[in-house]
Amino acid sequence: METDTLGILFKDDYAIGNVHVRQKLWEKRNQKIYHYMQVKYLYDLLESNTLYVNNRALFSDVREQGKLESLKYRFDIFLPHSHNKQEKKENMESCKELSKIKEIAHKSCISCWTMGTNYSNCEEDILEWDHYGTGKAQYGETCRIETTVEDLVNSIKSNKDAMWLSEVQYDKEKMRANPEQWILWKHHAYRQENEIRLCIDTRKDYVRLNINPIELISSIRLSPYIHENDQQRIITDLEKYSFLQNKIFASHILEKHNQF
Repeated sequence: METDTLGILFKDDYAIGNVHVRQKLWEKRNQKIYHYMQVKYLYDLLESNTLYVNNRALFSDVREQGKLESLKYRFDIFLPHSHNKQEKKENMESCKELSKIKEIAHKSCISCWTMGTNYSNCEEDILEWDHYGTGKAQYGETCRIETTVEDLVNSIKSNKDAMWLSEVQYDKEKMRANPEQWILWKHHAYRQENEIRLCIDTRKDYVRLNINPIELISSIRLSPYIHENDQQRIITDLEKYSFLQNKIFASHILEKHNQF
């Protein structure tokens, strides 16, 4: 049976509305997770009550588009050969269907969150700012919003498309014929991301996911690449939203960009 969705591929143990969460992840639903974004997009989130989610085809990691380094792994849909005409026909139909599902999987919309590193005395990591926040002042003012797995799920208010929330698995490049792996696998060079991935079953260029910011955001951390004066301006502006008062923090990292 042909399908235009990914829904038949997932058998999750826990679901809230149309958000399906891996049971293993839901067992640690109080886990803190973080999302890095430009401050201007945070303002948009607060004004529109929506989270902007891009299509993974726009990500910089081209493996998100299904491209692989090794030629031998680029053709990962194989079915048993049969001399029986009926079986051969069924195998060909199954192969076409899997190819279609693979294409759908690589054109879904993805919201990327991270569990962060093992923070100790400092609640942030300069390498994360460099990676997620692009690390340079000229790319714009960046911030990090904090929530938990449970609060992220509960903050989502409506969306007609099914969604899946799961930890990303990191491994070397190899054959991946499992549709879940087409969505939830990343090359082990990215393993320090510790990514939690929200996959939305749609092929749109982007989705504006309806959310409740009050339920979603527990705190906001500003990038160390924002000048000290600008940090205070942003904090003052954001605290106009009463629920954010005393929840916005400057970076503990003292880069030259944020000092006089």
